[in-house]
Amino acid sequence: MTRLMVSTLLFVAVGLLLYPMMGTSNAAKAIESCDLRFESYDTDHDGMITLQEYQTTYDRGQYAGTVPSPGGKAPSFVVFAYLDRGEKGYLTPGDFCRG
Repeated sequence: MTRLMVSTLLFVAVGLLLYPMMGTSNAAKAIESCDLRFESYDTDHDGMITLQEYQTTYDRGQYAGTVPSPGGKAPSFVVFAYLDRGEKGYLTPGDFCRG
């Protein structure tokens, strides 16, 4: 019984030590993935995504035709408006990756 308890505690301790390292790796991958997606949307490479750039890339990409259009507006317009919370008319990398 004591061996079982010690083994269990050891297993839990190792898991708790390794878990943050796994999370950091996944977070780094997510940030890198978002940065790459941002670059693909920013077609003129000026560091921001305009509505036209977003619509063009969104409509020809993986989301084309997959989301019903609420209220007759194109899905790309709805998503852009959601991401552009400051209503600046463009998305920064922070806006884009936050969404």
